[in-house]
Amino acid sequence: MATATHTPTSSIAPARARRFLIVSADDLGLAGEVDRAVERAHREGVLTSASLVACGATAEGALALARRNPELGIGVHLTLVGERALLPHARLSHLTDGEGRLPRGHGEFARRFLTGGIPLAEVEAELEAQVGRVRDSGIRPTHLDGHQHLHLLPGVLGAVLRLARRHGIAALRLPLGPGDPWWRGRLHASLGTRLAGLLAARAVRRSGLVHPGRVLGIADTGRLDGERIRRLAEGIPEG
Repeated sequence: MATATHTPTSSIAPARARRFLIVSADDLGLAGEVDRAVERAHREGVLTSASLVACGATAEGALALARRNPELGIGVHLTLVGERALLPHARLSHLTDGEGRLPRGHGEFARRFLTGGIPLAEVEAELEAQVGRVRDSGIRPTHLDGHQHLHLLPGVLGAVLRLARRHGIAALRLPLGPGDPWWRGRLHASLGTRLAGLLAARAVRRSGLVHPGRVLGIADTGRLDGERIRRLAEGIPEG
């Protein structure tokens, strides 16, 4: 998934308000095809940021990619579903199955976590390990965000903010609109996700972290093409 984040800049704008755009890609480290696309988009295009899945199938190659492209900002795409955890099952006996795999999707994780089936301590330990793997490879993360936006869940958000402070990470991405109408039925553009983002923004600011003013393109996950990117970029308001 590629997203565009827009940050207000009124304090430094000259007579005409300016627009600042970060073009970012998610899922670096999930698959070789994704990794190759990210590197090409950075070297030949306008991609300046990527979020790395430290427990992804191609994470080791993605970390090498990040080291050979030092101008590519690397965030940690905190992952609690769909992959194999970094920590062993013995330490994550509620979060992972016997083979060390995380829950299959956001729905399963949210149900179990919000009903007390997954201890927050296990969640925080696994997320710490994911950030630690990136840092231990010699990369200083520029930001944090969450796979399937699970970093917005009550409790998980607090753990993520503590993680950011421990590692000196100053920015957190939140799914703040506008964007396409929530009634299109796509998870990442749902009203619930946007409301969670707005509530999370208050906690992020209270913690002294920063977040982009807007995130564009989430509703187009999996179908972003040149025309959609052009339309999104042209729609960014001044200031």
